[in-house]
Amino acid sequence: MVTNQSGVARGYFTEAFVHEAFDLINQQLAPAQAQLDRLEYCPHHLKGVPPLNIECACRKPHPGMINNTQTALDLDLGALIWQAINAVISNWVKTPE
Repeated sequence: MVTNQSGVARGYFTEAFVHEAFDLINQQLAPAQAQLDRLEYCPHHLKGVPPLNIECACRKPHPGMINNTQTALDLDLGALIWQAINAVISNWVKTPE
């Protein structure tokens, strides 16, 4: 999961809460034998409190979180994007019966 969480910088919730929410999501996915392999989040926001009120490379739309996830999970993003495009196209284009 790659997500901006500016609520941390603004003091709305803690980083521990972000991790608890991620764990809860994985608990809810478990009965379907699914899981999120990684949490990558940006707690920064310019209107937040120090030291989180910074301009960073991780906050979307910057690619920092995606780059970190790609490295950590050894992902071939080109192949993943191609697979996603093929899945969408295959649902749009039906072969004649």
